[in-house]
Amino acid sequence: MEKNARITFITTSGLKSTTAQTNRKLAIASGIVRKQVQCDWILLSPEIDEAIVRSYASVIRFIGLRGNNARFALTKCGRAAFFLLGLIRVIKCCSSSKCVKTDSFMLFGESFMMLKSLQIILSMYKVRVYHERGEHPYYNDNVGFFKKINIHLYMRYVVPRFTALFVISTALEEYFAKWISNYSNHPRVFLLPMLVDLDSLGDSTMSNGEIQVSIANDTKDIVFVGSLYGDKDGVYDLIKAFSFICDEFPHSRLILIGDNRDRTRMEKIHLAMKKVPSPDRVVFTGLLSRVEVGEWLRRSYCLALSRPDNKQARYGFPTKLGEYLASGKPVVVTSVGDIPLYLKDNHDSFICHPDDPREFAHKLHMCLSDELRASSVGDNGYKLAQTIFSPQIGVKVLINELQHDEL
Repeated sequence: MEKNARITFITTSGLKSTTAQTNRKLAIASGIVRKQVQCDWILLSPEIDEAIVRSYASVIRFIGLRGNNARFALTKCGRAAFFLLGLIRVIKCCSSSKCVKTDSFMLFGESFMMLKSLQIILSMYKVRVYHERGEHPYYNDNVGFFKKINIHLYMRYVVPRFTALFVISTALEEYFAKWISNYSNHPRVFLLPMLVDLDSLGDSTMSNGEIQVSIANDTKDIVFVGSLYGDKDGVYDLIKAFSFICDEFPHSRLILIGDNRDRTRMEKIHLAMKKVPSPDRVVFTGLLSRVEVGEWLRRSYCLALSRPDNKQARYGFPTKLGEYLASGKPVVVTSVGDIPLYLKDNHDSFICHPDDPREFAHKLHMCLSDELRASSVGDNGYKLAQTIFSPQIGVKVLINELQHDEL
């Protein structure tokens, strides 16, 4: 890669600390910077977590931060003004003689209006425009009319106009390759797997003021981090699996880290809790900062993810799994999507079939009852995070594409 190679990320949504999308973007950026590629980042949304900017300011040049905390910026008019200013910054990056020009852009998001506006502007310059996708565009069938229209327009008029697409799973790779095959001069589609930035874990100083739960040293904590709402991460199955084994392991606890403030959406979990013999050993921490989450991961006995077999799981890949593996603790996980392509049962993880709380309980039992094997599994999982899921290794496909596309 030439010395002054440069790519500019453009994000249409906010840069928030607690989302998988933000973690993936940061991991990709970190990987290409380590490959001696300069990364600039233009933000088109005023919702920016300053702690992230401080953590990455030494390696990423963030553009468009001025005024992001102003009260006006968070109004509808303020957001529109912030977006228009962002478009001006994009034009400057392409044409201004006062700054280093960029000939490669990576766009994130799925807003038809925003992405199409960017494509129209960038088409006036001799630049490459890439796109990253981490989920199936139609993974959620319960969306409103305008959301469906937006996705339809995005798929038909935006996706086929990119230079190349980078997707997180083989299923997404096949899906988009088939979708765009009917378009002339369609973009190439590449697999850019889940990445975990080991250097960034636990470095943040963010805190949201949630009530903190003490971390015990005399218990075997099974820790989950993610969404407690809906069936995205299979929390109901996890609680049920714990109910099967909690009596046999009286010093075990199930720690559920995630937003639990919506009482209506928590009703199903409360019903599942009624079947747990010792409900006081299921701990809800609420939302935590990255530092606090990292501490729970380090102090845990094992980490659990019981994702069900649904469209979101089949076409996506859980970023939290990378963070689990990077902790060096044994991971109990369901075999959905691309997970079995990377992980091996009883070697770097404990894997079971999805939608089967009994089998998941059996894997938890194996992990809790054999500390020596659990430790070995955790060590092998960490090695996997260091290699296959390492940003500097995973971004090779993007680096190769930047080198290949000579304008």
